[in-house]
Amino acid sequence: MPIAEMRVKNFRAFADSGVVTLGGVTPIAGRNDVGKSGLLHALRVFFEPPKKGGLDLSDLHAMNPNAVAEIEVAFKPATLSTQEVQIDAKNKIHLIDDHLVDSQGLLRLRISISEKAITAFEILIQDIDDDALFPLAIKDHDELLNLLAANGLPAAKAGKETNQQKRTSLRQKAQADGRGLREAWVNAIPVEKKLRDILPQLILFSDTANYGIGETPVQNQFKGIVDKALAAHPNAKQWGCPLG
Repeated sequence: MPIAEMRVKNFRAFADSGVVTLGGVTPIAGRNDVGKSGLLHALRVFFEPPKKGGLDLSDLHAMNPNAVAEIEVAFKPATLSTQEVQIDAKNKIHLIDDHLVDSQGLLRLRISISEKAITAFEILIQDIDDDALFPLAIKDHDELLNLLAANGLPAAKAGKETNQQKRTSLRQKAQADGRGLREAWVNAIPVEKKLRDILPQLILFSDTANYGIGETPVQNQFKGIVDKALAAHPNAKQWGCPLG
């Protein structure tokens, strides 16, 4: 599973869920009304945020209309469709090489949302501990040229050096000067669409109290996926009782 961890704050039953670690298959068990479905709903809000407005008041912890909920999801870069993000025609960034991951090597994103609107989309980055440089990955071409000049580094002629090479030169200089690393949340709204393009698709099955054959939404939705998978693999066989 690409999702490694999640955490929600001020959302439904949770003032703070703490870090929830996810594996290939992760069962969520507990008594009624402790927040099991709330975690799944939080994932839906993260992957499918409202296009207008914010959360329903009932989704906020303690129904506080002035509260801001946080939904944090961390991904394993190696399991994503790609580790490269094409920001624009001249700027491509690599999740690991360009320090878009946290100290655990995870792509960690966070959405903050109130009853009225989405208030933030952020990424947790570990990069050079320097106010002028941090974070290098999101700086544009002109900013990188100015930083090279300020650090006494040569810049190749336009078109002869990529932005990634400029960032590498700046990091190498900072490390040679004894600069360490800093980890902090950074505004990622300018690159939100590009980051979301490489995230996995969320498929959330709805459930029902009616488990009659042919009447369960879970069975109906899952059967379509199984049928499609079987059709794509002629040598596959379906064992056990038929779905539906």
